[in-house]
Amino acid sequence: MTKHTVQGLDVSVYQGLISRPKWTQLKRHGVEVAVVGSWHAVQPNVYAAATLAAARAAGLITATYIAIN
Repeated sequence: MTKHTVQGLDVSVYQGLISRPKWTQLKRHGVEVAVVGSWHAVQPNVYAAATLAAARAAGLITATYIAIN
């Protein structure tokens, strides 16, 4: 079996909105996956949809999660 390691970045509401130019820059530096927390305990990430869209537009693989604390 061949193993392949990828670099990814996990962001949440605390990082704010991450724009497409920033994701493009991160991709140039080897980041391939963006994971965005969409909900933390009782606080929604108001930036999640826009951050995910920007990451996808920059060509990254995306995922989201909900953290229940």
